[in-house]
Amino acid sequence: MLPRIVVTAFLIILASVLSDAAPTNCIYKVFEYGVHFDLTKVNEAGVAETWKTENPHEPGGITLWKKIHWNRGWVTTRECAPCSPKTGITELFVTADEPGLPCGLNRGMLIDDILELMGEPDVRNESGAIYLYPPIDKNEEIAFQFKEGKLWGIKWSFYND
Repeated sequence: MLPRIVVTAFLIILASVLSDAAPTNCIYKVFEYGVHFDLTKVNEAGVAETWKTENPHEPGGITLWKKIHWNRGWVTTRECAPCSPKTGITELFVTADEPGLPCGLNRGMLIDDILELMGEPDVRNESGAIYLYPPIDKNEEIAFQFKEGKLWGIKWSFYND
């Protein structure tokens, strides 16, 4: 039979691991929501603007940018042949009214409720909480935006090269 101190220590460690699992899982789901955002639902409903820039990876090459606005947000995409990936979302903003947000996120959630779901952010102030993702690279950004202490929107910024 195991000594009581060993069992107690195991239970404390297990509780710590389990309490950390939910926020990690939720921030992953929010990240994946942004990465796999369905552009087909906004391409037809939104108003698009496009522009071109010189591609720093290919002399004379062009990067094509597109920003689509719709009633619950905006998304910026880029397309270029030598980039990895060749096409992708670079920024996405959705209001908290956007249907299907993960982890029960919705307009009006209090800051404390968001922190309980997501864990401690990398940066926090009165108007938002920023999470850098993934945990090791921290080259992607998920910013929860608040108005009067309540969730108003979420913005993703993705690294693309």
